[in-house]
Amino acid sequence: MSHEKKSADVIVVGGGIIGCAIAYRLAQESLSDGRLLVGSTMEQVGYDKSVTAEDLRQLLEGAAVLAPETRALAFVEAWAGLRPCTDDHRPLIGCTEMPGLLLATGHGRNGILLAPITAELVRDLVITGRPSLFIESMNPARFHTETR
Repeated sequence: MSHEKKSADVIVVGGGIIGCAIAYRLAQESLSDGRLLVGSTMEQVGYDKSVTAEDLRQLLEGAAVLAPETRALAFVEAWAGLRPCTDDHRPLIGCTEMPGLLLATGHGRNGILLAPITAELVRDLVITGRPSLFIESMNPARFHTETR
């Protein structure tokens, strides 16, 4: 990883858990339009996508610790998204009782990181009907309960 300083005209902050290591990695890459993206945080707040002043303060302070020149950048926008996760913190990957319906969801904050392996597992399920790896612990049926 290059440790050279990068400049940006503005800074974009995304809502959601900040750590200096995360901010440092993200601060290394500016967007093609010259903005700098800093993020992120994660809170258990259901479907509430509001960004709080405390979220922004933590993100901006983290960026300033790593790159003091970010204090002079113009603030452009903040946003938040949802990171669906299951109660047991394991994704749902597999077939359902409905023919043709596969689930690949609930990865929480690791969705983007697990996208390649999840895509391979879904591909295998579609083509062969079984995954290339043992994924029983991610079977969507683990939450199914009979209500007769």
